[in-house]
Amino acid sequence: MGSPSHVLRYNNNSGSTALKHWASAADLMPLAMSSNMQETPCSIMIAEEVGAEAKEEEEAQDLCFGQLYVELVGTRHFRGVADSGEAVLLIRHPLNPYDRNAILVKNMNRITVGYLPRGVASKLSPLMDQKQITIEGTVKRGRSSVDVAYAQFVSVHLRFYGRPQNRSKVLPKLPSGTRIMRH
Repeated sequence: MGSPSHVLRYNNNSGSTALKHWASAADLMPLAMSSNMQETPCSIMIAEEVGAEAKEEEEAQDLCFGQLYVELVGTRHFRGVADSGEAVLLIRHPLNPYDRNAILVKNMNRITVGYLPRGVASKLSPLMDQKQITIEGTVKRGRSSVDVAYAQFVSVHLRFYGRPQNRSKVLPKLPSGTRIMRH
């Protein structure tokens, strides 16, 4: 079905973790057209819902391996803002000319806020590239549009999720300072 759908894990108001899925229409086109249906927004939506349900069932099996708090780096070079409690996207940036292990942190508007520190990114990027973990990020201490010129420090709470059968291989590879979850 083209490139995989994207998954965002976030905490909803009830305190439980929920998942959001999205995919581009181009990713869904082969599925919608393969059933000899005319391409309509309804057929694309049905394809998206079916794909999202399958992905959600798969993601529901993931366990939280651990969590870590980090201060982002490079925040003074970007205009992106993220308020405390806001979910952030963590995106691999292997073509970064300064660090091939770079992991970008973007707000929900997909505007860059900063990067994970080099030492943390060097541990997490191979795990992300090998799809051994997914990472959930939430701003602990952010900067709003009001104080963007003054506050350069953004603290992010990272949570690492993966398959139970990969736990013993992944735990030793997580960054130092990670609080390991007991299951």
